Amino acid sequence: LLVLDEPAANLDTVVRREFLEEVIGLLGEMNRTVVFSSHILGDVERIADQIAVIHAGQVLLTSPLDDLKERTRRVRFSFAGAAPESVALPGIVSVRRAGRELLATIIGYDEARTARLAAELGAAVEAQALGLEELFIDLVGDHALVNRKAA
Repeated sequence: LLVLDEPAANLDTVVRREFLEEVIGLLGEMNRTVVFSSHILGDVERIADQIAVIHAGQVLLTSPLDDLKERTRRVRFSFAGAAPESVALPGIVSVRRAGRELLATIIGYDEARTARLAAELGAAVEAQALGLEELFIDLVGDHALVNRKAA
């Protein structure tokens, strides 16, 4: 077991890339587990296969990274008139409302369920995948739901 806490925080871009390649090589050559704690989420996304998001001492979610990326979407609902305050879909961790649009970040995205809700509400809907950094911001930022219970 190797524990690394912000190991690349003060490295320049070239050295950080070399360091991450060495860590990846170490994992590939030996049967080892590396706990990699970092605020540089692009680095985490590049090397992790399992992640945990911890904020203010609380574990918000744990998941295999590929699974999380596959089932998480930011969904844009566009309305003819003013957007409602929120929409009722399971797994919503963040909601932003601006005029005629509502952006919702959903863990456990279900395309068919979202399309049915959009049709009921008379809204156009569009979904996009999120990177780990965008998901983290939506989990802990200003638009995160207070009573959230992520994946």
